[in-house]
Amino acid sequence: MAEKNVNEQKVQKKSEKDKNGVIGGVVFGIILLFLTYQIYDLLFEFPIGQIGVYILGFLTFICFAVSVSCFFDYKESRKMEKLDEDAKREEKEFSEIDPAKRALKAEKLFRMNQKELMRYYLGWAGTVPEGEYRGRIL
Repeated sequence: MAEKNVNEQKVQKKSEKDKNGVIGGVVFGIILLFLTYQIYDLLFEFPIGQIGVYILGFLTFICFAVSVSCFFDYKESRKMEKLDEDAKREEKEFSEIDPAKRALKAEKLFRMNQKELMRYYLGWAGTVPEGEYRGRIL
């Protein structure tokens, strides 16, 4: 039984991977920044020290840039996961309704979405265009 638990791996969500990217970029950036400062302090007067400082400084910049990039990916993946969770929850609630009521609710949602679209496309400028919709309440 213990052997089965050792072999199973938990699949990470994309947001967890992105969060690990942010943390890893910051940690390695700080470590490289510390090493860059130490080499600058001790060996900068020698050519090898200058080369080391420039290379480690560039790698530090890359680590922090990756961390920032992963942060924006993390925000986006959290939004996507939240939308997926909401969709699954709504689908579960919708499946629990009996078929007769489900059809009525689907039709009501469809009509409501049509009205919202009409309001958006017809009234976005604050005016209702001339024609067949004038005088009606949408």
